[in-house]
Order: sequence, then structure tokens, then C-alpha cells
Amino acid sequence: MLLAPGPIPTLSAAGYDAPPESFGLAAFVTAQLQPLDDLETGMDGFLDPTVGDPGDLPDDGTGDLLDYSDAIFTQTVNTLGTVPVDAIDAAAAQVDEETINAFAITPAEAFEAVPPPQVAAPPDEGTPPAVPYQPSDASISNTSRPNSGDFAVGDGYTITVHISPNVGGSGTYAGVAVQANKFVDQESQPGLTLGTTDANGFLAYSGVFGPGDEGAWHLVLYGTAPDGTQINLTTLDFNVGQLPATPALQVTFFVQELGYDCEECVLHVGYHWTLTVNGPPNQTVAISGTFNGAAYPTNNVGSTDATGAFTLSGQMGPGDVGTWVENYSVGGVDWGRSLNLTVLA
Repeated sequence: MLLAPGPIPTLSAAGYDAPPESFGLAAFVTAQLQPLDDLETGMDGFLDPTVGDPGDLPDDGTGDLLDYSDAIFTQTVNTLGTVPVDAIDAAAAQVDEETINAFAITPAEAFEAVPPPQVAAPPDEGTPPAVPYQPSDASISNTSRPNSGDFAVGDGYTITVHISPNVGGSGTYAGVAVQANKFVDQESQPGLTLGTTDANGFLAYSGVFGPGDEGAWHLVLYGTAPDGTQINLTTLDFNVGQLPATPALQVTFFVQELGYDCEECVLHVGYHWTLTVNGPPNQTVAISGTFNGAAYPTNNVGSTDATGAFTLSGQMGPGDVGTWVENYSVGGVDWGRSLNLTVLA
């Protein structure tokens, strides 16, 4: 048998296109099938000993199906019995030869194991540059209450940022656009654009805390250099709350000779009096009103202390004889009531 390259031949079986001829095996097959009737009778008897002949069993409606199956089986056996052994051997030899030819013309690579799929490696783009860090600091001040260390809704504020040069004067600090990622109570909020540093690396940003700004603030500052390089800067943390309610002003006018406080009373020259004011701490106390019906200018008489208290004492003299109406305010907040005093000689 010659093994030569070429197209894989079409497999065929010679002689199968015509009905097979009889080779005289029908009698043999019939003889082999004859014992099946006795075997069936024996099995029926085993299943039901009272039945000696299958013909005695009641009709279960499957007779036609059994007859059809028996006919198909008989036809198959008869067909096999008519195929000569030499024809089977010749067909098998032809299949063997065609299989060998197929292997002979198939490249050896076809029988090698298929390698797993390879994912193409991306082009080497290099390690991304690290974002540089520039020394910097930031602070925030309360412009509404300069002496206060806290912040509240309604307060004005100024954030001051300074980007320092590196040791030796290098680094990027001038002309840097500074922004801040904003977090309030650990929730991300819209960021802030703080401005651009001057030639020395300074900038100041001002604003006013509004409703909804209450909470713990955390600002993460970063800048963009003139060449577009992003620069990591410092962070800033502070709290914003609500301003405490302004305490109602309390004004009392105690007259020693009378022994009680009064808002409308009659005094005489020589009487001793004590004025007590309670209101916001560290605020100016002012008095305005009329004397004998004529208005007199507002007079700042002092300031409340850290507790919001202010006290003033005196004695009525000859120049105080007349009718007084006195109005009081603390830090610009009016008392809303008046003292009405009549001083007699």
C-alpha cells in the first residue's frame, strides 16, 4: 500500500449500492430463532406458574406491538445473514487503507496539543509618573468673630494657603491653581476652587458658611502647576456648627434707698442706684433715650465681660433732676424695653 500526500479520499463501500444477494443462510437463521418460542413460554410460566401456554393469557392490548417488534428483529437478522463474510472483510480492509492515507497526508502539527490562547501583551508604556508633593500649609480664620476659635453658620471665613519652595529654592509654588476635595462628616461634597498662588506661593480664599455647612470638614488640597503637572498639597480640618441662640438682654435698675428693682420709679437727689446688664459676652453696652423729652446721643458706657455681664453704679445729683427714658443695647441688639425714671430734688 502506497502512502502518498494528497486530498483525503472519500470513504466508500463497494457493492453496497445494490440489494445483497442471498447466500443460503435463511434456513440457518430460522433454525436459530425456533427456540425463542419455547423460551418465551418458559418465562411466562416462571412469572405465573398457573399459565402453561401463553395463548391462555388474557389479551393486554400489546399483541400488535409485539408482532411489529418481532418482524423488525427477524428482518434485521435475515439481512445480516445474507451478507457474505468476504464482503465484510473487503469493506474493513478498505476503511483501514483510507484511514492510513488520511494520517499520511495530514501534517504532523495537526496531532500536537493545541496551546492555550495567548493574550497579547500591551505595549510597554512605562511606569506612570508619581504625583509630586510640594511642602505646603493651610489655615482658616473666622472673619465674623475674630476672637472665636470655632465656626458657625453665618460666619465669614478666610482660608490661607502657602506653598513653600523646596530646600534650596526649587519646586513649583508660584502660579499654582489650588483646589480642594471637600468632605463633610465623611461624605463627599462638591469641591472648592481656592485660587492661584502669587509669586511667593500665597493665596487667600474667603467665604461664608451657609445652611447645610454644619459638620466636620476635611479638605484635601491639591494644585495644578502652570505646566499642567498636578501637585499634592496639605489637608485642613475644622468643624462648623450653629451659632448659639442670642441670649435675651436682661436689664435691672436697683435703687438702694427703695430696696428693689424698678423700670418705672421716682427717685430723689442723693439716691444710690446700680444698673446691671446681662447679654452676649464681650460686647459693647450702649444707652440712648430722652431727657425731659429731648433726645440725647447714644453713649457707650462699657462692655460685657466673658460671662455677658455688665454693672454700673452711681448716685443721683442736682443735675439729674428731671424725667428720663433710657434704652439699652448690647452688641447692637436692643433690649426692647425702657427705663422710665423721674428724679426729684
